[in-house]
Amino acid sequence: MLNVMLIPSFLNSFQKLTQSDKQVESNYNNLIKNQYFSNESLFKDAKFVENYLNVEFKKNKLTSKKGLFIFINSKDLNEKDVLEIKKINEKILNEYSNLWSNYYELLEQNSVMKFSSKRNKRLFWIERIYDHIFLDFFKL
Repeated sequence: MLNVMLIPSFLNSFQKLTQSDKQVESNYNNLIKNQYFSNESLFKDAKFVENYLNVEFKKNKLTSKKGLFIFINSKDLNEKDVLEIKKINEKILNEYSNLWSNYYELLEQNSVMKFSSKRNKRLFWIERIYDHIFLDFFKL
């Protein structure tokens, strides 16, 4: 009987989770995806902050989520290790930058060209993959 009483509470919590997820997705669509044409150079002004915990994009007032890059604690590491970690973090950021430029090209081609329905479906799913990558990257 107690388990049955918990069902409304669980459903209410679950609805709140799905609502907040929709808000994040809506922010992503409004801030980045729908305005992709003005964000071609999004990663050009990216700068690491807080001991390389995340990246800040000043032009768009965006930040990345924490935990995507290797934390640099200069108290516990020597200079050689710090430089090596910085290089790794730069490589990670470059990969995201390359992904963004590919995504930008995909959105641009998708808006300009007309494709067959089969190819449109393929593009739709490719676009969803990029969406998930950048939804996981940005702190929205």
